[in-house]
Amino acid sequence: MLNLSHTFYIVDEIFYNNHSLRVSNPSFQLSNSTNCFSPSTNLTTSIRFTLAPNQKEVLLFFGCDLPSLAEEMKANVLGCFEGNRTRWVLGMAVNDEEKKLKYAKDNCRDGSTMRTVVENVEGGIREALRRGFLLKQRNWTVSGCDACQSSGGRCGFDFDANGFRCFCRTSDQLAGCSSGGLLSVTIQSD
Repeated sequence: MLNLSHTFYIVDEIFYNNHSLRVSNPSFQLSNSTNCFSPSTNLTTSIRFTLAPNQKEVLLFFGCDLPSLAEEMKANVLGCFEGNRTRWVLGMAVNDEEKKLKYAKDNCRDGSTMRTVVENVEGGIREALRRGFLLKQRNWTVSGCDACQSSGGRCGFDFDANGFRCFCRTSDQLAGCSSGGLLSVTIQSD
């Protein structure tokens, strides 16, 4: 888990070749629209991470009246609004048509919006939110992952130690994978 903007995100994948992470908000992991959502803080990154380039910004509108939504907007309904379970949450890409964004703003009476990011909107907003987004590590280099992977291990992140580690199949000893143990990998901050 990674805490960004007072919200915990799941680290779904770590890409060592370009020093990035795919993270997702666990609130969006369930694929049905029976979930109820409450507004949280807009996404901001920490001093350790920055958003990877070429991602899409998404607005979540809270308190939407489902019967008054146009039919083409109903595909963007994510679930009910925790503050009023007879109202709904609508997700829209920031680059959607201006008239659709205005329509969402006018029909979502709670007035709350939340900004977040997705890698892309292929497959729809709900699927994009489930997949999450990419973060790049700021001013960090990972050393030792090539050696870890070539010895049969998998690089991972140990959040307790705040560092990368090489995880081996057979043991958790502090030794290289070739000897069946665990090889420590360090992060250098510039």
